[in-house]
Amino acid sequence: MIWFAAKELAVIGGTDYTAVINSTAAGGLLAAETAILKTMNDAELETVMLNIYYKNAVSAGASVSSNPSTLAASTSALCNGNGTTIADMKRMLIQLNCQLGRHKNYTQ
Repeated sequence: MIWFAAKELAVIGGTDYTAVINSTAAGGLLAAETAILKTMNDAELETVMLNIYYKNAVSAGASVSSNPSTLAASTSALCNGNGTTIADMKRMLIQLNCQLGRHKNYTQ
């Protein structure tokens, strides 16, 4: 997944990390993530990913509340207590990422 994301970033004009994916030297992807993210715990990293998904949805034009209480109510059907497992949520995310297809006209 990381390699494919690096390829996508390079092709849209971002930094090309493909040759230095595991490098901790200056310019390497590990060096880039270390400075910003290395000190975060798993919960903080999940929050960062959630924020990225939020910003991508808003950038695409979705109407999404920034109010935490409203967001909690909107997403309550996905809570583990409602019978949705972590594996279920991973499967749903895979399906949605496939259908999003980075907003291209791919056959889904």
